[in-house]
Amino acid sequence: MLGERLKSLRLLNNLTQKEVSINLNLSEVRYGQYENNKRKPDYDVLKDIAKFYNVSTDYLLGNTNKDTNDKKIIEKDILKEILVKHNYMQEKEDLTNKEIEKIMDFIKINKDYIKNGK
Repeated sequence: MLGERLKSLRLLNNLTQKEVSINLNLSEVRYGQYENNKRKPDYDVLKDIAKFYNVSTDYLLGNTNKDTNDKKIIEKDILKEILVKHNYMQEKEDLTNKEIEKIMDFIKINKDYIKNGK
């Protein structure tokens, strides 16, 4: 869960692993291991990551989907959950900001048809 959340937050903020690792004063390899669930950050690093992304440590650890200041993160998680549930994407896949925008634009443009079949 942690790795997926880290990757999602990084992509949502249009950052590279290198940019994040520099901001957190970590090696790029080490941060990459966190995203790939090959290594777990210690408590202090976890707190630094949460502060950097402006989310709670509970959110990072998957204990909650709601304890975050960034509404986009929640919307992205909900959208992904729906798409996975209906087999439109795999659990391991991630949505880019551009893909989310396209989906939301499609829904806005086709709202009447979706609601009323017109």
